[in-house]
Parts: sequence; C-alpha cells; structure tokens
Amino acid sequence: MKQLSQFIQEKKLSISNLTKSIEVPGVDTSLAKVTLPDEEDINILSLVENSIKEFVLDNCQKVGFDSKTDLSNLHKFMDVDKIADCQNYVNNQLQNSMMRWAYHVAKSRLCFQGDFYIDKEIYVRINYPYDKALEGQKSSQTDPNHRLTKYNHGRPRSSWGHGPHKDSWYGHSHSAINLWFSVCGTNEDATMTLYPEHAYKDTTYDPESMYASYSEKLGKNVRLKMNNGENFIFDPELLHSTRINTSEETRIVLTLRLSNSEPLFSKDINHDIYDLWVKSDSVKNGDFLSKKVGKKVSINDHPSTDKIDDYYVYEADKDLNYIFNKEHRHDFDIKDGILFEMRFNNGECLAVWSKNKLYKFSKKCPHVGAPLIGAEFDPEKIKIKCPAHGAEFCLKTGNSGSDKLSLKIID
Repeated sequence: MKQLSQFIQEKKLSISNLTKSIEVPGVDTSLAKVTLPDEEDINILSLVENSIKEFVLDNCQKVGFDSKTDLSNLHKFMDVDKIADCQNYVNNQLQNSMMRWAYHVAKSRLCFQGDFYIDKEIYVRINYPYDKALEGQKSSQTDPNHRLTKYNHGRPRSSWGHGPHKDSWYGHSHSAINLWFSVCGTNEDATMTLYPEHAYKDTTYDPESMYASYSEKLGKNVRLKMNNGENFIFDPELLHSTRINTSEETRIVLTLRLSNSEPLFSKDINHDIYDLWVKSDSVKNGDFLSKKVGKKVSINDHPSTDKIDDYYVYEADKDLNYIFNKEHRHDFDIKDGILFEMRFNNGECLAVWSKNKLYKFSKKCPHVGAPLIGAEFDPEKIKIKCPAHGAEFCLKTGNSGSDKLSLKIID
C-alpha cells in the first residue's frame, strides 16, 4: 500500500499540471489552481442553471422571474426556506450528469491514469447574501442538537458558513482533491477564504465545531475570486473557510472530490468516515452506484501546535470612553498596524495605531464571536479582516457591507 507521502506528492503533481488553468494569487500552484471553462464545464453550468430555474418556476412566486433571469439574483425570487428543497431537487435530477462531468475533469484536467474514484457526495450549494439568509428559520428551533447550531449562535442554517478547516478532520480522504465549481456569485465578497501558511502544517482544531482553534495563528488569508464556469481545484489539506456573503449576489457552486488512488482515511478521526465512492470504470459504463472503499490508517489529524504569541496589552487607569489623541502615542510601545489589547477600569477592547490615529473596537467579531486579535489590518482602507470567515470591517464605521453585521467601534 502507498505511503501517505506518496498520496501527497501525487496530488501536488496533478494540481501543478492542471490543463488550461491559472494561478491563485498567494497560493502555491501545487496546492490550488483555477481552470478556465471548457465545453464540458459550460454544459454542466447550463444544466445546473436550467434545473434551478425549473424548480423556481414550478415552486415559487415567480413575478419577474423567467428562463433568462440571472441566478445571482435568485434571493429576490425564491424564499430562503426553499433553498434546501431546491438544492435537493438539482442534486437528484443531475446526479448522473454531475458524475459524468467529474469523470471528465479527472481525465482531461487532472490527467488521472488508470482506476480512480469519485466521491458520492456531489452537491449544488446555494448561499444567499447574509442579511437575506438570516430570514430563514432559526437553527435553534430546526436543528437544536446539531453540533454547529451553538457555533452559529442559533442562526438559520441558510446563513451558516464553514470556519477554517481541513477536510480530513471530518473523515474525508487524505488522497482526495477538491473541486469547487462556480455557477454564479463567486465574487471576492462571497467566496472562500484560504490560509496557505497552514497547508500540511500542524493545526489544532476545536473538537466541538471541528474548526481551527481560535488560539491558532492562521497567518495571511487569501480571498478567492472566480468567474462563472471556472473551477477551483485544490488540496483539501489547504486550510480554508467560507467567507460570509456580504455581497448583493447569490452564490451558487458545485462541490465534489476526486481521488487518483483508493481513498485513505484516518481511523482515529472523531467523525463519520466518508467512504462511499464510485469507481471510474463504473461511471464510464453508466453505473453510478457508490460502494464503500478505502483504507483506514493511523494519521495524526489533531496535533498540538504553536498558539498565538503573547500580544501587547495597554493597562489604562481610566474608563473605556477615555479619548486618546496623538500626543499620547508615546505611551504605546508598539508599531503602527499591529493589533493590541487595551484594558480599562470598566472594560476591554482591541486597538490599532495608524498614521498617529488610534482606532478602538470590540475584541470579538459580531458574526460568531471569533477573537479579532488575529485579524489582518489594511492601513489603506482602514479595515480589519476577521481570521475566521473573512468578513471585513471598517474601523471608522464598523460597516462590513451587511446591514446586520457591524463591528462595535469605540470612540
């Protein structure tokens, strides 16, 4: 049996050599690339669009909606609580077509040789703008026992986004390569956030949410931007998360996994093992039934690693509403652009100096409460970017682009 190192090298080689592809800025080409649309991509794009439109025309109030409607406006025509039914409709209707398309990607783009495997879990995923998604039924009522209901503060499932994770933490194969195909709406404010410094690096995760621990230093994160019909093909050991959709567009993507070898799973993972796959020869012969496959081996999926370093704390013998002017700059032994903590008689906050101006704001992101001490600061836009789900907040106004997601700014 192949060693894990062999699986890794095979994946890197396949991704590096992707045909008709472009690089993702800030990400090594052995970890991820984006393929430009070919005839088969355009065909599956059309099938997905038509299937969604068919569902809307048959099941929704469709004033102003027709076959020519841009699906990035889907949230204006279909109630948020119909998303799950629409996704199921498309997945069931197009499962075989999507499997054939996956076979094409494996053969023509990744150049897989011999037998390979296609994950049974092929999905169309619809994500509304965050404010609209919040109109759905609360998960505290619909899914009170789901492990992510608490993480998402009981908000509707339609508004959920994945925190930073590696797919193997959830029982997915270490040999897999992921496909994230853009149907529409994958603009930079509604896409995926990537953490290239954590690919194949020890990363501690929270056992309840199974997302990267808040104590982890995630490093620089990269926003993915794609056009319709493009396919983001990446190694799922590249730490990634769902960016909160603060755009005005509905995002629709098609997701699946491929493996050039028999899938390899960690036997110690604290989650279900996703071992239902379809062999390539079966798909070629029109047989789309999945079977249990793969090997389970000992792999350390939850190592200990470095935590966020101690950071600068300014102790103020004053109340939190104390106004700091530039003449107080000498009190701070810290460079511009570095986030630090301030502690007052009546509370705490984070702060950052930029061009002799001090910006003070809440310690936690208003989305799911992720600590902002690891956020990135943009001195040109005077914004910070949450390390968990990529939402950006203006430090002058607290605005994120979403009316229902604002950071508390302290004057």
